[in-house]
Amino acid sequence: MGLTRVRPPQRRQRGPEEPRWNDIAAEKTDLAAITERIVRRAVDAGRLRDDFCADDFVIVTRGAMANMTAGGGWRRHVTLLLEGIRGPER
Repeated sequence: MGLTRVRPPQRRQRGPEEPRWNDIAAEKTDLAAITERIVRRAVDAGRLRDDFCADDFVIVTRGAMANMTAGGGWRRHVTLLLEGIRGPER
């Protein structure tokens, strides 16, 4: 009885083509509306700065993702960002 070698599944390589954003247009619209609502509530409650907006949320999350390394530097990045966008003490 011989052993059969099992190959791992092949991963599809990403090519230089742009993602098909039109395929997820509805999801992007829904996410934008939800993000806007959450940010507005946090600003109104004084938890975020008065000038913070949904577009800022995108910047913050992209920055955190770009700094996600095995060393955990992203935690410091997120801490600095959150402290910087916190609303005034009430």
